[in-house]
Amino acid sequence: MNGRPLSLPTWARLWTGILGALVVSLAFFPIYVGGTMTTGVLGQRLHLYAAFELALPFWPPLIIAYLSMFVLFLLPTFQLDESELWVLVRRLVVASVLGGLVFLLLPSEIGFPEHTDAGRWQRLYDLVYSVDGRANAAPSFHVIYTSTILLALMDVGTPRLRVLYAVWLIVVCASTVLTHRHHLLDVAGGIAITLAARRLRLRRATAPSTSSSCLGAAQ
Repeated sequence: MNGRPLSLPTWARLWTGILGALVVSLAFFPIYVGGTMTTGVLGQRLHLYAAFELALPFWPPLIIAYLSMFVLFLLPTFQLDESELWVLVRRLVVASVLGGLVFLLLPSEIGFPEHTDAGRWQRLYDLVYSVDGRANAAPSFHVIYTSTILLALMDVGTPRLRVLYAVWLIVVCASTVLTHRHHLLDVAGGIAITLAARRLRLRRATAPSTSSSCLGAAQ
């Protein structure tokens, strides 16, 4: 399999990507924000990590890899066709719902402190701390979204791109721990949910035409 290289998106792919991003956002924000505001069925947040994890090193520069997830959101329209984009959207929504169920049943929080010793990277950490609290530790939505998108790109990419995407995935997963934003179980849980969502039989949608209405394209 030679795979597919990156290419400039068509208008149809851009339109699909925008609609897909809206759908995923409508699933993500209520679930994630809701998770920060509740202690779930237990009435308290769990510490789902081993004591040794709190001694893992803090590597401030990895905040760049951690934040690279937001660049990753732009890539699918350069790699996937319209039907593949809709499959990706569905997997992200399903994975979000599964993650939200874990938030409800096993609410958890980060055991690492918020750092003030990040040096030149401190402003980026302060930004992360200001928008993302200590709740919603497991599973890591950072890992869920990164792995779901990158695995979709690996499915169709060229051999060189697949290697690049695999390295990107490993680095981002490592960064979630070494920036002290997540624990090992959070990462494993995120990968498990991604793989579970991929196993569901989500049919490839018929690619919407460029003349389709907004409602028709969103089906």
